[in-house]
Amino acid sequence: MLVTFDAANFAFALEDFNPSLHKPQPPGYPLFVGLTRLLHVFISDLPTLFTFAGIIATLGAVLALARLAEEIAGWRAAIVSAILLIFHPAVWTEGLLNPVRGFLATASACIGLLVWRAWNQGSNRGWIVGTWAALGLFSGFRPTVMLLLAPLCLAVGIRRRTSPVEWIHCGLALAVTVAVWVGACVWAVGGVSAYLALLRDYSDQQFTETSLLFGASVTPALKMAGRALIWSFGPAACWAWMMFLARSRELSAQFRPIGLFLLLWAVPSLLSATLFHSAEPGHVLTVVTPLCLVGGLVVAAVLRRWNSLGWTVGAVVVPAVCSVALFFYPPTSVMRLTSAEAVRLQERRVAPALALLNEYARRERLTVIASPASTVPWRLLAYYQPTIPLVVLHGQSDYWVMRHGRLESSGKGHVVVPCSDVQLWFPGGESTAATGFEAVGPALLSRINAGALLRVSDKEFALSRSCPALIAQE
Repeated sequence: MLVTFDAANFAFALEDFNPSLHKPQPPGYPLFVGLTRLLHVFISDLPTLFTFAGIIATLGAVLALARLAEEIAGWRAAIVSAILLIFHPAVWTEGLLNPVRGFLATASACIGLLVWRAWNQGSNRGWIVGTWAALGLFSGFRPTVMLLLAPLCLAVGIRRRTSPVEWIHCGLALAVTVAVWVGACVWAVGGVSAYLALLRDYSDQQFTETSLLFGASVTPALKMAGRALIWSFGPAACWAWMMFLARSRELSAQFRPIGLFLLLWAVPSLLSATLFHSAEPGHVLTVVTPLCLVGGLVVAAVLRRWNSLGWTVGAVVVPAVCSVALFFYPPTSVMRLTSAEAVRLQERRVAPALALLNEYARRERLTVIASPASTVPWRLLAYYQPTIPLVVLHGQSDYWVMRHGRLESSGKGHVVVPCSDVQLWFPGGESTAATGFEAVGPALLSRINAGALLRVSDKEFALSRSCPALIAQE
């Protein structure tokens, strides 16, 4: 089954692409939606489809990173870098829960490879133009790629003394590839101004709670930064200890020529994750990718000193086994968010809720009541039972009524519950300490009588007045 809020958004987008309705969420990810629609022709089961899309993302990232490592330090570095990325806990977690984020690693590795080939002044200008084309193209999968990797693309252009004509070619390559996916988003939401307003509102929602730069308090901002650092550098412990086994002069000779390249590649993404937004492990994959390259280079330096079959096998196997162990046996609560436990937790939350919905939907008229803080994502409830009215509580006053994946009505204060015999509540941050509730599995059940009021957390809930069949039944 699908188990995340974003997965439900992308499932809705397979039939109706409209970022303004969160099909999927803004900015829209149109090229990922296009890829999944293409795969949907051959794969009907959506969890399998999205998992396969994540495998495609990982495969692209691994192949590009391996090629880059080979060009820098040979085949040993290529193999180790690829293995470190393949077995990285964040890659596995996002491949299972939110595969669109895997394209952050794909974009990072592919653009890193193109930049490296354009790094020297005498390189073919096709590489620098291709770099900007790739930047625009991968932004269609993850629009944040544009901001995270643009500094690296600018730096390589300055380093190789790109001529004004070549800069024009780069700009055209970027404009054409960006126009392809931005045009689809603008058309879907109803115009440029509507799309810009959508991006502004969504950015405010995402950043204001965790970023000091957007007005968040210190505690959540520091928590976000700390988690981003742990997700980025924690798994690097699987190979970092090998630095002590290599000759220091060899490590210095290895990294000195590429130090600026690595810093320009990794630091902008790390600053974004610590200062702006990194809600989940997948958001740091643009940092993880260059770190896996660094790990491959370190292990390759070790193997040049200790060149034997045993050392070769051990240097490859030990980091991979350690990464797998981190995924299945995370040592800290932060690392649990990038582990098998995170996946199992989502499954344990969602499966009983969907079973409960199916059970009651077969025998009674039902309304579901949830909120963004509910342990079961309300978007999944709306996707798997689209005909059941869903009341989504927002804050202290606002509420929506969703049906068939669309907003049917909205209001403030007094909540009008659509006609139903029974209401299933999936509590989150709001308190449901009121009489008249019955615990049923992961939900609470109520039966609001026609004309009666139910008060919960300073909110009043009443059945819709246009329920003649229910009133007659009473």
